Amino acid sequence: MNKPPSGVDVVMDAVMTFLERPTGWTSVKKELNDTKFLDRIMDFNKDGINSKVLKKIESFTKESDFTPELMNKKSAAAGALCIWVRAIEDYAKCLKIVNPKREKKAIAEATVKRLRENLAEYEKEFAVLKAKLDLLQATIDKKAKQMDELKASLGALQSKIDRGEKLVSSLADEKANWIIKLEGYNEEESCLFGDCVMAAAFMSYGGPFPFDYRTILNKKWLEKISDEHIKISKGYQFIDFLSSKALARKWQ
Repeated sequence: MNKPPSGVDVVMDAVMTFLERPTGWTSVKKELNDTKFLDRIMDFNKDGINSKVLKKIESFTKESDFTPELMNKKSAAAGALCIWVRAIEDYAKCLKIVNPKREKKAIAEATVKRLRENLAEYEKEFAVLKAKLDLLQATIDKKAKQMDELKASLGALQSKIDRGEKLVSSLADEKANWIIKLEGYNEEESCLFGDCVMAAAFMSYGGPFPFDYRTILNKKWLEKISDEHIKISKGYQFIDFLSSKALARKWQ
């Protein structure tokens, strides 16, 4: 066919524009004779149409006779290609609207993924902190129990002091001696809390360490007790506080 029916050439030029091939009937005939023409139509990358090509297509499709109905009257093939051109054009225009939304969706999905990953990390950190908190609470409960026991011991000691006072008052000959002993008891009582704190610290934390490191710990605890203005027995020794010299000699 040397010259196509009116309008058919416009449809074919639109097709050639989409395929990014030269327009004009000569180029169209060459393309139609190519056995891979239909494959290029079927496999056309409709997602890769740029704005420049789409603008050229609009110059064809805006013609009033660029309709499948009119083209079918002139050529069934032209009618089918007219439908294809308009479908691809509509798809590309829709894609211009959809693509930004797709990008926003992708960004939103990435954000959600990142937030979920962060949440998972926070949950792990929370689990670790909760485990530490539970351990700390258990330690506090243990220390509170030990403190109650120490208070009970202090009460028992106070009872002994009270009985001693009664005994001193009933033994006039020994009164002076008992007064001196009572002053000693009072001094012990004023230092008992500090002595107990040192003993509790040593028993709770010092046991697993070697002698040199225990000595360093003991020095730091004594400095801390001094900073807090807590009284402690002069020449305090852990072994003397929780044991007796006779028992210590037996151990040695």
